[in-house]
Amino acid sequence: MVLDYVLVPVGLLFMVGYHLWLLHRILKHPIRTVIGINSINRHFWVCAMMEDPSKNGVLAVQTLRNNIMASTLLASTAIMLSSLIAILMTTAEARPFYRFSRSRREEQRAFPVVD
Repeated sequence: MVLDYVLVPVGLLFMVGYHLWLLHRILKHPIRTVIGINSINRHFWVCAMMEDPSKNGVLAVQTLRNNIMASTLLASTAIMLSSLIAILMTTAEARPFYRFSRSRREEQRAFPVVD
């Protein structure tokens, strides 16, 4: 219990520190991050799609639609898995699936001491 008071803030500190470092890298050195490279590639893709709107208009709309559908599917899956984990955690408190230690009485029944 006391360990939770130490590990949770340390974990949150690491997460905030990492995201600040990542933000700095994206703003100062965008070519050195995947996010920056994807942003540059998206810019080139939009420029290529805008060169001939009559030819590439449908392609651009379908690509954007597919990206929205993929992100919606991934978000729904993440919510479902989070809900499943929450359900398993709450039922484990009421009725544990696994017990890692036995009580003293169960130990004595399982391994009786012979004198």
